Amino acid sequence: MLPTAFYSKLEAAVASSIKAERKKDPESGLSLCYNANADVKDPNITIHFDGADVKLNIFNSFVQVSKDLVCFAFLETEGDAIYGNLSQMDFLVGYDTVSKMLSFKPADCAKM
Repeated sequence: MLPTAFYSKLEAAVASSIKAERKKDPESGLSLCYNANADVKDPNITIHFDGADVKLNIFNSFVQVSKDLVCFAFLETEGDAIYGNLSQMDFLVGYDTVSKMLSFKPADCAKM
């Protein structure tokens, strides 16, 4: 979960980097959407966790929700935002439960 204040700043930064008209998504609840034919380039997002920087690709940050619509894949919920499964695609995520640490390593999971 990501704090709401963080999510608001992230969404604003991503929206300002995309020079296309926003569209509403009536179904998924995602708030930052564009026509699927819009020129939505990789917004160059790096999530800075304590001790780890995770650089997201376009497929980690946007999802095609219909034939005509692509949306920013972070979902704001009441009080927080979700750092979800799309953000974690093609990363090996390590869980060290003893040290209470997470690690992220880029990977091509299709080749594993």
